[in-house]
Amino acid sequence: MPALPLPPRKSCEYCHLCNGSRKRKYVEDEEKPADLDVDCGSTEAGESQPALSAFTEDTSKSEVKSELSEPSHDDMLDLISRLWLTPKTVEPVKALKSFLKLYGRLWPGSKSCKAATKAARKRVKRRKRQQPAQPDKRKPNEPEEPPNKPVKEPESEATQGRNGWNLIREVPVCEVPVSELRYSQRTCGAFFRCGRKCLDLVQDLHAGKVDPRKADFLILDVFRKKDSRGRPVLWSADNRRLYALKLFQQYTKGQVKVRVRWQGDFSALKRFERNLDTDSDGVKIRFRPDSHRFFRDSARQARPARRRRTRY
Repeated sequence: MPALPLPPRKSCEYCHLCNGSRKRKYVEDEEKPADLDVDCGSTEAGESQPALSAFTEDTSKSEVKSELSEPSHDDMLDLISRLWLTPKTVEPVKALKSFLKLYGRLWPGSKSCKAATKAARKRVKRRKRQQPAQPDKRKPNEPEEPPNKPVKEPESEATQGRNGWNLIREVPVCEVPVSELRYSQRTCGAFFRCGRKCLDLVQDLHAGKVDPRKADFLILDVFRKKDSRGRPVLWSADNRRLYALKLFQQYTKGQVKVRVRWQGDFSALKRFERNLDTDSDGVKIRFRPDSHRFFRDSARQARPARRRRTRY
């Protein structure tokens, strides 16, 4: 029986990739097909071979090989669509897709992150429900513990300022022994602003006319600062009254307490630092009888001006 004719070879005219240069490959059967008998006879060698079935199997194998060797038109279009770069506004890059797919939970706005947080919250609630209730360790006659009251902060707070000064704000007046107070200057005036002498105050204290614990004008303004040895001491801003109180303590030969007021104003602190001048670490003080304003004002009124000042 003559061999069946092969189909004609067709060029890929409808594809713009090859421009007709490539042609579809067909595997030709190099072996000659055996003669087909009606009763499927045997060959000269005595072996029975179904010629028609062998031919059909060879043609099917050749078609499968051709399909695997060269991709079809649809496969090429699919490959181009996957490799073709699209703008980021339309569709993200493939690498970005894979990154978001793997690490999308790191982004708080992603759906996977929100779902993960919800699942975690549900898991925590489920664990709390499954935990057994803690047994009551109280005794049967023991009352319930009262709720914890919020701790109130103290009204006065000590803050560390510059040069080691302690500013204490809104502290009430308290009593301190006179021996613990230091002078803030090396000299002081012998008279008060009203014109009375400091020794007159000592006499009133000794006579009992003035009580150092009850007199309002004997409340001293103090600051806390370290001395030259590094010990925290109290420095008084009222040196004349402190001198009178210490002199009164020497006469009584006992401990005298006086009320003090802690200064926390910043302007008062700066003024105190500016006027601080002591050479004995605040232990001693001297009088300057001619340095008070009372004497300076009286001297100016008594002495006439040598020349008249003119204003321009």
